[in-house]
Amino acid sequence: MNRQGQYVIQPGNYDAGIMDYSSSLIVLKNKDNEKSGVFNVVTGKQVVPFVFDSIDFVSPTRMSVVKGENRQLIDMNSGQVVFTTLKDMSIDVFGGQYAWVHKGSAEYQLIDETGKVLFRDKDKTISQAAMFRHGYAPVKSKGKWGVMNTNGEWIVQPIYDEVNVL
Repeated sequence: MNRQGQYVIQPGNYDAGIMDYSSSLIVLKNKDNEKSGVFNVVTGKQVVPFVFDSIDFVSPTRMSVVKGENRQLIDMNSGQVVFTTLKDMSIDVFGGQYAWVHKGSAEYQLIDETGKVLFRDKDKTISQAAMFRHGYAPVKSKGKWGVMNTNGEWIVQPIYDEVNVL
């Protein structure tokens, strides 16, 4: 409801999910079919139908959705799928144009906002990674932290107990 007591989004059998305050979008889960969709909280219009198992906003223009056995990265402006992986993989929040994709604390890969894979941890040494800032991300390997660039190259070798990129 708005401040005048009027419904913005008509009542339904919904659970509220995450909200992207910058774009005024909210994820609602329809409890009748257990599917998620997206509504604009300013206009009250449904902008994504109730067809996904889950939805996460990962950048101002990208959302990560699960449908069946797949997780997809979708361009919210065009509705196009730009990247697809298995549903048990996570797509982290984008830091600038880059995001980590991983399965728990393994199988790390780096993608850009077009869905292009820029780096895969073929040696399977990465156990944790933080968001990119200015083209660099703190990355944990073999129990220590270092810094990687967007090509997956070590800029600072993983020898530290903690690293932050400001």
